[in-house]
Amino acid sequence: MIDIYKTTFRVFRANIGTIFLLIGLMEVLAFSGDFWDLKAGGMMIAQLIVILYLHMMVLFGKLPLTLKTDRKLPVGGFSLAALIIMLGAVISAVAVVILSGLPVKSASGLWVIVFCLFYFSLTVLLGTSLPAAAAGDAYNPKISILRAKSTWAGIAGGLIGGPIFVAVVAIAIVIFVAMPLGVTGGSYAQPSALGVTQVLLNLSTQFIGMIVSLLTVVVLCHAYKKVAPPEILAELKAVQSETA
Repeated sequence: MIDIYKTTFRVFRANIGTIFLLIGLMEVLAFSGDFWDLKAGGMMIAQLIVILYLHMMVLFGKLPLTLKTDRKLPVGGFSLAALIIMLGAVISAVAVVILSGLPVKSASGLWVIVFCLFYFSLTVLLGTSLPAAAAGDAYNPKISILRAKSTWAGIAGGLIGGPIFVAVVAIAIVIFVAMPLGVTGGSYAQPSALGVTQVLLNLSTQFIGMIVSLLTVVVLCHAYKKVAPPEILAELKAVQSETA
């Protein structure tokens, strides 16, 4: 577990400028979403690209734009792997809510809980497909499930002790510290209601979200490296030595 945090800190320190740039870009998109009614699909695409970039940082040490290699950004394979996990969780949650027979308004809380549980489960089972796609390994859900026989415990434990733990602590600080002090975030759609405190909290939220995402990526990459083909591991080591 300690290795997850050590790796996260090392990757963050090595790419600190790029990570803060990504945080700034995500906040700009949040501004766009509030002010110009940016569609949710646009935000999801941006978030997907950020997650892919984090995978490249963890696996190769640098972003693909700075690597001394002809490697192309594997957007297609990575998007497919992420889409299968997301759609699987959404469809499963919707099916459970429909079968529950509850009214739509009453079922919203149930949907969130079931979605989170299915998303967690599918990430444990298929999570290695994300770093596999980023590393250029052939994408195959069946292979990911077979690999899960030896990686599921490490992924589940890593997710609970890493990103989920950090997210829970951050939420607790907001609920029990920030909110009682009257510190809340704000919408860019109402700039007159925004102050320095609100903007700083918005940026802090983006920062925590990036750390949680990076921790998640580190957990998945650690698990993938234990089952990755030897030729992929050799390439990763070679590229990392070039960027060290």
